[in-house]
Amino acid sequence: MKFSEHLWQATFPIYQQILRHPFHAELAEGTLDEKRFIFYMEQDSYYLISFSRALAFIAGRAVSSKTIHQFLSFSLEALVAERKLHASFLPSNYNCDWIEPSPSCMAYTQYLIAKATIAPLEEAIAAVLPCFWIYREVGRNIAAHCIHANPYMKWIETYASQEFSDDTDQAIFLLDELAIHSSVEILERMKKAFEYSLLFEWHFWNDAYKMIIFRDSIKETH
Repeated sequence: MKFSEHLWQATFPIYQQILRHPFHAELAEGTLDEKRFIFYMEQDSYYLISFSRALAFIAGRAVSSKTIHQFLSFSLEALVAERKLHASFLPSNYNCDWIEPSPSCMAYTQYLIAKATIAPLEEAIAAVLPCFWIYREVGRNIAAHCIHANPYMKWIETYASQEFSDDTDQAIFLLDELAIHSSVEILERMKKAFEYSLLFEWHFWNDAYKMIIFRDSIKETH
C-alpha cells in the first residue's frame, strides 16, 4: 500500500464528516445561502495568499528540480487560476487585503506557513496536500449529486475538473516518492500534519457556514 493510501484510509472519517457538513449538503442542493457562500469565497481568497506562499517556500527548500518546478507551478496556480473563480462570485472592487479572517482561516494559514518554513520538507508537503486532495474529492462528490441548475456550478466544476485532478495526482505522487525514503518518525509526522490539515478544512467550512470572524469569535462563547 502506498503511503498516501494509508493516509487517506486513516483519515477517511474526517472526509465523511466534511461531506456531511450542511455547507456541502446545501451547496449540492443549490440551497446554500448566498451570504454564506460569499463569506466562504472571501475567506478562501485570504487563505490562498498564504497557501501560495507556503507552496513557494516548499519549492525553495526542495532539492530535485522536478519538485521545485512543480511547487512553483502550484504556487502560481493558487494565485491565478483559482482567483479567477473568486472573480466570478465576488464584486469587482473586492480586495482580499480587507478580509477579516475566521478563526480557522487565521490558524490554518499560520499553520501551513510554519510547516512550510521550519518543518521537515516531507511534513510540509503532507500539510499542504489536503487542500488539493479534499477539494478534489468534495468537488467530485458534489458534482455527482448536485442539481443541474446549481448557482454554484462554476465552483463545483473547478474542483471536479480533470485539470485539478491531475494537479492533485502529481502532489500525491511527490509525497509518495518522499515517503519511500522517510524514517518511521518522519512518516508519523507526515501523518499528523495531513490529519491536522484535514481537520482545519472541516473547521474552515464550518466557520464559513456560521460566518464567524476571528475578531468576533469570542462573542460565540457568551
